[in-house]
Amino acid sequence: MAIRRRIVLLASWACLIAIFTSHVQAQTRRDPQSPARPFGYQPSSFVFQSGSDARAERFNKKYLPKVMEIVNERFKEGARFENPEAVPLNVERMVLNYDYDVRAYFIHEGAGYKNTVGVKLGDEHRLMFPDCSYDGNNGVRLQRGDFMDLGLIKRGTKLDL
Repeated sequence: MAIRRRIVLLASWACLIAIFTSHVQAQTRRDPQSPARPFGYQPSSFVFQSGSDARAERFNKKYLPKVMEIVNERFKEGARFENPEAVPLNVERMVLNYDYDVRAYFIHEGAGYKNTVGVKLGDEHRLMFPDCSYDGNNGVRLQRGDFMDLGLIKRGTKLDL
């Protein structure tokens, strides 16, 4: 079970990255969103289109190219992921040191099946991306840089994907 949990967590991190900043601006919603509701959880917020505000534009220009380089290097398409211990991820260290307006960005997903990504914040479970599937054809699925604002998360909260 521990290995399966690690694989799920690693897949979650390959699918998105959280960037912490405190300024919120107008965004454009990504519609339609998936009607999937695993475990009955409702989405934490709307999914917004890549680059639809200044923060998202900055993420796309400054961080996304390097993140994609790392993802392409470490998570090659079609490769078996047999050694999850090789990719360090310590959930116990994913704790906020300050209060943050947290935003989660979709990066990429390459599986031929549907994925869902959520987060546990303390005792609260939140659904972030009900269908975390990449669409390279500009369809209704997620595009690189699409994002969700999780809101103000208090200092000391553990981010458990």
